[in-house]
Amino acid sequence: MTLSDQLADEIARGKGKKLVKAIVNEIALDPELKAIVVKEVAGNLATKEDIKELEDKIERKIEDLRKEFREEVGSLRAEFRDEIREVRGEINELRREINELRNQFNTMLKWMIGLMASMWISIVIGIIVALLKMGW
Repeated sequence: MTLSDQLADEIARGKGKKLVKAIVNEIALDPELKAIVVKEVAGNLATKEDIKELEDKIERKIEDLRKEFREEVGSLRAEFRDEIREVRGEINELRREINELRNQFNTMLKWMIGLMASMWISIVIGIIVALLKMGW
């Protein structure tokens, strides 16, 4: 009976624990089996060098992400500065237009006051002339 047949038989009878103990015992006693198990297990384990390589790779990736993030933030800052500069220019243009309108309003107000004063003077002179003709 082969080992695989024994294993299948033991598992079928619910005696897997006993079989595993027997297998482990056999491996411990046989140097060739021990070497095979160690080789297989060691092949799946990470070495310090593997871990160091992984750490280095992760650090490079993190540094690349930081660099990319800094570039993106710098780009956004530049865009915001340009937009703020543009808004300030528009605000200054609005101030100039408001001042121009204010000056135009003041000029129109002066003309209106001048016209109203001349009309008032003309009316008053007309009334005075009419009163003088009436004999006042």
